[in-house]
Amino acid sequence: MISQKNWERFFALGTTSVFLFDFHPFVTRNPQGRENNCWPHFVDCNQILPYLDGLPQSYNLHIFFMLIFGVILATYGFIVLNKEKIYIPLIWVLTLTKLFIAYFWIFSGQHNFYFFHLLPTIAFLLNRNNRIFGAQVMWALCYSFSAIVKFDEGWIEGTYFSALKLGMPLFHDNLIPLMTLTVIIFEIFGGWALLYSKTRKAAVGVWTIFHVYSVTMVGFFYPVRCIVNLWILFLPNLNGNNNIEAFNSNTRLNKSAWAFIIFVICMQLVPHTFNENPKQTLRWEGYHFNMFDANYQCINEYSYGPETNRKKVSYSTTNSMYRCSPRKTFLKAQQQCKKDQNQHPVSLVFIKSMNGQPFYELVNEKNICDLEFSMWGENKWLNTKNTKIVGYPKKNEISGYSGNISVGMISATPVIEKLAVQKLIEPFTPYLRMLFFILWMGMLFLMLVVYLKKTKK
Repeated sequence: MISQKNWERFFALGTTSVFLFDFHPFVTRNPQGRENNCWPHFVDCNQILPYLDGLPQSYNLHIFFMLIFGVILATYGFIVLNKEKIYIPLIWVLTLTKLFIAYFWIFSGQHNFYFFHLLPTIAFLLNRNNRIFGAQVMWALCYSFSAIVKFDEGWIEGTYFSALKLGMPLFHDNLIPLMTLTVIIFEIFGGWALLYSKTRKAAVGVWTIFHVYSVTMVGFFYPVRCIVNLWILFLPNLNGNNNIEAFNSNTRLNKSAWAFIIFVICMQLVPHTFNENPKQTLRWEGYHFNMFDANYQCINEYSYGPETNRKKVSYSTTNSMYRCSPRKTFLKAQQQCKKDQNQHPVSLVFIKSMNGQPFYELVNEKNICDLEFSMWGENKWLNTKNTKIVGYPKKNEISGYSGNISVGMISATPVIEKLAVQKLIEPFTPYLRMLFFILWMGMLFLMLVVYLKKTKK
């Protein structure tokens, strides 16, 4: 039987290892970039924060990560020596450094992979009287978040996978809607099942199978990080016979942990208040979970310079996981406005397809120099309500083409046809979406009631 302190050391060891894996790519690939996009909450990042050149230009970037590596090694050492008063502050240093890199220094498009690891780590650090329980609750909540991003036709009908050339790995196309609906239902309930001793063993087993299966689509990167948290947090108490049993008088969240959990839930729910489809505009991108939310394809083109010598920059992608952010494209094109002293207009065209649906024209502006992309309000120059169909996509790949506009990428007539079973589900999709959201909110409320009841003195 593992003691609580050793359990905390195991988690500290696991989360420190994830820090090591996450920081490593930056040593060889500068995370900033010369034309780095900034976060909406820190739009002047390029002017305020220093740019650190890497090799072969300079040692500056490597010196920075040398210091981080030193902190990681020190954390490992003090975990082994069981010096909690030292390794906990060091994990705070790593956490704040990762927050700084992911949410101030860069806007990389990979923020979700930073986000989900930080959540249980911060809950672990904040809930000082019972660190493991804080991380357990947050991890269960993370699994719940993975369900709410799937409440649309891409997952309810399974068009995310039926729009792929290879379909869903290991399953026949006709089984796609059944499998995606099963995933949604499991993710609504499966995370919370980890907190009960009677359902924990089955939940850990199913989640493990789920992560192993996901390797077929996303490789090791994401599943490894999930398995580290899942197994360390729940395997030691698989039968509920440890001194920590979820939801009893000995397991409480302190005020700091509660505040953090409420903040994270609110951030996840914000896009559901938008008038437009947030997956089209990605207005809240990076502030909530949105992994595997839709199958994207997009084309964008901007032009700048004098009328007699206009230069065009075009880009297209059939990579289903590339999220096609209008904001990132808009900011990149708008940089030409700042560079052009003669103030020539910069035009922008942006078209996008999701889950095999038509390519819609979201942007067609002759001059974007005086426009702004607002995260806090509706961007009227984004055509989200009366979008123009400019063509139809062909089936794409999990990791498809990205580069200059691909010839034949757009078809004049529909190419992707829904499966017969998807056509049967289609009329009920809005009702299923509403039902799933009610179930999701209901489980959140039920867990709160159960927690308050069982932890009451």
